[in-house]
Amino acid sequence: MAAKRLIIGLGNPGIEYDNTRHNAGAMALSYTTQSLGLPEFKFDKYSNSFITKDSENMFVFPQTFMNLSGKTVSFLMSKEIISTDNILILHDDKDIALGESPIQRNRSSAGHKGIQSIIDSIGSQDFHRIRIGIGPLPEKIETDTFVLQKFTQEELNVFREKVFPQVELQIKSFIQENRA
Repeated sequence: MAAKRLIIGLGNPGIEYDNTRHNAGAMALSYTTQSLGLPEFKFDKYSNSFITKDSENMFVFPQTFMNLSGKTVSFLMSKEIISTDNILILHDDKDIALGESPIQRNRSSAGHKGIQSIIDSIGSQDFHRIRIGIGPLPEKIETDTFVLQKFTQEELNVFREKVFPQVELQIKSFIQENRA
């Protein structure tokens, strides 16, 4: 049976990017799929991603680098015949305070290259997003440097205790609200 919804956690592949700020979306998705008791992720060479599923949802980690995330999203949208209404992207956002994770729809990329790649690839910005706060961006640090730094232990504690459970609830709500 084809998936009805795509839930995608953005990040960069490879162990050198584990626990970096740019991988907040992938980390939150991993927490949620484990909490839901879903099967292990399996690599899909056609979409270049790791995927796990339940009866209606496909949970995806693109294995492209962040700036090419749109390739995976576009491919899976076409293959599974999923509209933008049923897409939820989890990603880091330096403009939102650590610990916050608003869910929004139909927004520009605001300079996030992974989101811009998705917008360019699917021809629309009208999809759902959970913007996981990793900010504020410290003064005198370039964005590219900041997002590729590893989280501190204190930041990881905030994610484990607050952000991940909050994102899990938002994902469950998205699934419930977007039932066909």
